[in-house]
Amino acid sequence: MRYRIPLLGNPKDDVALRGKYIAAFGSACYMSEAGTFDCFYEDPQKACEDGVLVPESFGAAPYDKDYPACERIEGTEDDWRQVGPDSSIRIIIKHEDAPLQSSLIEVKTVPTEVNGPYRNLVEVTTVKPDKGFDCSSGQVGSDGKTLSQRKWILEVNRKAHGGKIHSDLAGFTWPCKDEKCKPTTCTENLVTPRSGCERHA
Repeated sequence: MRYRIPLLGNPKDDVALRGKYIAAFGSACYMSEAGTFDCFYEDPQKACEDGVLVPESFGAAPYDKDYPACERIEGTEDDWRQVGPDSSIRIIIKHEDAPLQSSLIEVKTVPTEVNGPYRNLVEVTTVKPDKGFDCSSGQVGSDGKTLSQRKWILEVNRKAHGGKIHSDLAGFTWPCKDEKCKPTTCTENLVTPRSGCERHA
């Protein structure tokens, strides 16, 4: 059970608007397995505070924030807050079952299933497509030092292949430079050797 804030517009189908809500309210907002998009909170006070900020994310005239904080609707677990000069101008913070978040992640606005070999690794930091992965993984290596996400993934790969790192993209081709740094086409090997020349995507 969570507290849902009332959103404006149609973020389910409007990718840009969905991004604005996620930027404003973070992980409280998500696409569900049922295909809905909403923002759910454990803390009703936080839901009340963020609920009055919705129009600013949507691009509408802001709610009036000078009225008292949320009040409980008698006989329910729902809350309401006045946001205009008349008491009928209010938002309702509904207490309801929060659906499961979709397993799909958005890759350049396209919902995509992720079933890679590292999907089961529990992360203590947020990992997103097109973002770096050198933050701490929360795991400790054999040297007693914290592993970055990248090093942890390589360690998992190495253990799965008898101490060698196997490429998950074996056979993939891309523009690169040879040992003399001249443009050519490279093919990803199963076990990738190190080269003296930097690869270029």
